[in-house]
Amino acid sequence: MKKKSTSLAILILFLSSGIFGQALDLKLKDKIREIVSETGHPERDNQYERILSLASNPLPYLTSLLRDDGVRNYERKAILDFIGRLQTDDAATALEKIVADDTVHSSVRNSGLISYTRNFSEKNRYRVTNFLGGLRNNSIIGKNSTDLLNKVNNGEFKKNDPNYKVNQSKGSGKPDLTNIPGAFRK
Repeated sequence: MKKKSTSLAILILFLSSGIFGQALDLKLKDKIREIVSETGHPERDNQYERILSLASNPLPYLTSLLRDDGVRNYERKAILDFIGRLQTDDAATALEKIVADDTVHSSVRNSGLISYTRNFSEKNRYRVTNFLGGLRNNSIIGKNSTDLLNKVNNGEFKKNDPNYKVNQSKGSGKPDLTNIPGAFRK
């Protein structure tokens, strides 16, 4: 009897840990990483389209890349932007988890917060305002959360508004963050 319950416990552990889950194609993951790591790319729209041409649902690959060692912060920020563009409930949940994780670098969390708000505030305003409101007292991202919440409540944060889109600067390949409310404050 003890042997049977131990076997059952091990089976449950394997199932819950995702060992029997869908395995990712490592070659495809590497191709997506190559696209994400392009620093001189003039804008992310083309990168996003190329990722979608490789995988119809790139979320598992993107979230896997976020967890990998050696992924630089600029790559993580791009990944968060791409996750937000998917506009699925799973993508929203993935962004919420990253933003809420105190062990994640503050600039990455803020990028996730911006991607989340920009991509989901029109689609599910109630969810976004509740999430942003819950972060108001956070010592690291609370100010940015409050700023974004005010923008959403005032109808100022529109997904297609060019003032709130992270554009790539033509010269340096670095994001132009000048028009993003509360971007990357410490």
